[in-house]
Amino acid sequence: MGAIYKRNFKDGTTWYISYYVNGQRVREKVGRQKDGVTERQAKEALQSRTGSVVQGKFDIAQVKKYALVSKLIDQYLEYSQANKKSAERDLTSSKHLLPFFGNKRINEVTPWMIEKYKIKRKEEIKAKHPHKTERDISFASITLELAMLSNLFTKAIEWGKIEHNPVKGIKKFKAKSIERYLEQDEINRLIEACNEPVKTITITALNTGMRLREILKLKIKDIDFKNSIINIRDSKNGDNGKVPINDYLHDTLQGYLDGHKGVYVFPDKDGKHRKDIRGSFQAALKKAEITNFRFHDLRHTFASHLALMGVDLYTIQKLGRWKEIKMIQRYAHLSPEHQRNAIKALDGLFKNGHVADTQTNVVNLKDYVTN
Repeated sequence: MGAIYKRNFKDGTTWYISYYVNGQRVREKVGRQKDGVTERQAKEALQSRTGSVVQGKFDIAQVKKYALVSKLIDQYLEYSQANKKSAERDLTSSKHLLPFFGNKRINEVTPWMIEKYKIKRKEEIKAKHPHKTERDISFASITLELAMLSNLFTKAIEWGKIEHNPVKGIKKFKAKSIERYLEQDEINRLIEACNEPVKTITITALNTGMRLREILKLKIKDIDFKNSIINIRDSKNGDNGKVPINDYLHDTLQGYLDGHKGVYVFPDKDGKHRKDIRGSFQAALKKAEITNFRFHDLRHTFASHLALMGVDLYTIQKLGRWKEIKMIQRYAHLSPEHQRNAIKALDGLFKNGHVADTQTNVVNLKDYVTN
């Protein structure tokens, strides 16, 4: 029905028991000899287990050895790298999750433990912004970390490593609506503050609305100077797109690539595509005295200025390759100054505090009714 056995390690002897449940062999560690565990105790443990099996009271989940969260994160990152376009974001999230959950077994992670993680991360982020009120601080990164943790447990269930997802039902932080785009003078200051290749990368983003990842992966062969088109391969939406380029960007890219050799438009020192320009871009923002701004907001700037120039939302959607028109409504807002000018147009309806005579503009429906 079962057996006891021991193994000798550098730090001493450890006792184990082995038995069968429904034809499945189960091995359990009883304990280390140096901690006082004896052969007799191992025999008693085996007797207790086999007794439970005979009586039908044994639950194999009681002794199932669950993986460490750190091990599961390593496996998930391998999956993410091979299957997800947000693999870099997952890697960033894992760097925060590992110190808190890494040494826990996956079955030990509870909703309350996750709530404590939220509190800890929230305090860390607040500490980085001592001069801001909590209302003005974004906790979106915590939401992304929890999303990864939830996806990780969902995959663990699919992989047969655990039975439930402890993140399910955890309340996420609401994403703050960011309405930030550069005014014309800020655009000029930013371009002036940038060194190459960040300068040309920034100009490309401002004139096409392309995402940073799309720009950094751009190959020279993807730019069709004859037809003034950039071919985007493997975009965020998983498709290939064509982006028209204006004369300014056309000339900027041609000048930048003059005498350029290699495959990528913006290669790193090894000739591969750059992974990030965060440090250089932040330095340029600081030099240009621009605050509360991210590289992705250049895409926001692209859409906003098109809207301010009167370009319709459908065209902006197609140029920026947004999937749904509703996504444009948060990007293509009008500036407060533009709104003030628009509302002043109603001044023409009023004269000396009275409604102006607009009778000539009223359509008489009777003129369109036929007997």
